[in-house]
Amino acid sequence: MAKKVYDILPPQVAKKVKEVASALPLEHKRKRTTRRKPPTPKIAPVVAHIERTVFPWRKVFIGGVLVIMLVIVGYLYVKLPKADITIWPKTESVTLQEKIATDTSVTKVDVDKKIIPGRLIEEEQEGSQEFPATGMGSDSTKATGTITIYNKISPASSFSLKIGTHFLSDSGKYFITLSNVTIPAMSGKNPGKISVKVQAQDPGPDSNIGASKFSIPKLTGTAYYYTIWGESTSDMTGGTASNFKKVTQDDLDAAKTQLTKRLMDQADQLLHKKIGDGEVLLNGATTQIVVSAAADTKANITANSFRETAKVKVSALVFKQSDVNELAKHDLAAKLPGSQSIRENTIVAQYDPDLIDMTKGTERVNLTASATAYYDIGTNELRETVARKSASQIEDMISRMYDGKVTKTTIHFWPFWVKKAPTNQERVKVDLEFE
Repeated sequence: MAKKVYDILPPQVAKKVKEVASALPLEHKRKRTTRRKPPTPKIAPVVAHIERTVFPWRKVFIGGVLVIMLVIVGYLYVKLPKADITIWPKTESVTLQEKIATDTSVTKVDVDKKIIPGRLIEEEQEGSQEFPATGMGSDSTKATGTITIYNKISPASSFSLKIGTHFLSDSGKYFITLSNVTIPAMSGKNPGKISVKVQAQDPGPDSNIGASKFSIPKLTGTAYYYTIWGESTSDMTGGTASNFKKVTQDDLDAAKTQLTKRLMDQADQLLHKKIGDGEVLLNGATTQIVVSAAADTKANITANSFRETAKVKVSALVFKQSDVNELAKHDLAAKLPGSQSIRENTIVAQYDPDLIDMTKGTERVNLTASATAYYDIGTNELRETVARKSASQIEDMISRMYDGKVTKTTIHFWPFWVKKAPTNQERVKVDLEFE
């Protein structure tokens, strides 16, 4: 069965075709009643009309897109352009030499009096240490005994000896008489004799000798050497030797020096940790004091070791590098004309201590400083005056405004189609560069 034209059309179009067909003249309707095959209606104009009627949102959409694009283009045109201007000012070096002072009693830099604040840092350390005794002592005793002195002088006569007379034993040991003696004269053929207490000249057990014969060294070469002699009939006893350690004064002095130095080194290390970043400590601006030092014994005391105790204090006077730079910047700038400024990050300072008084917390310093000076460029003024100017116009303007004060200028616009600086000052950037 053949399909009707309504069946091949979309529902909305078919409905519209039916409405149009119903409005046709009656003769067209009669013709349809005939058996002749009706002609196919021309529906293209109708469909186009229907499309325009049913889909009006396309025009709205296209119009909206165009409006949005225009808004975006306008926004980018105003906001996107950017100008980067880089200027290299002409520079020169400037130096100064002067005396400045550091004082712990001031709190801020005084550029007129050339005084900067100082800070006193202190660190104390105390401790004790055991030290060995190096001295040697002795409890040795001397041997004693009795000898009999014989007198065989002819013609017979008595003979006297003073206290301390030396007698030499046949074994080579010296003994000394402990009293004055007078030896009786010889009686007949019998020699005179007398007993006397003697003591060994040297301490130790070597003098504990047995019965011996003794001569008197002082009588050597005289007629009395062979007629006056001594003999012992019993052993000499009591000679002993006992060595021991004892503390010497050198031990005490060395212990104090060693301990205080160790404590000083510890205190110095801790003190340096207290120095803040950017603070300067000059050579000679420190003091080291021994607060106390004592040993638990005295010199010549018998002991194998002893303990030394000490307390020390280290002090340092420091100042801030930034304060020196502030003072140096002020004094360096004072040497420049009003059209130049100092680059702070180029300030180089050297110090030579002149006079340091740690008790007062003051020091005088010979300061040598140098820095780079440059001609002032009005970056804000340039931002206000470059609007709507080309790169060549901006370069000419900078050249006229800062004749001989600028070594180089570069100008960049963005995006690539931008040929002039924007009117929006926030989109203009002026930077200073230094070689």
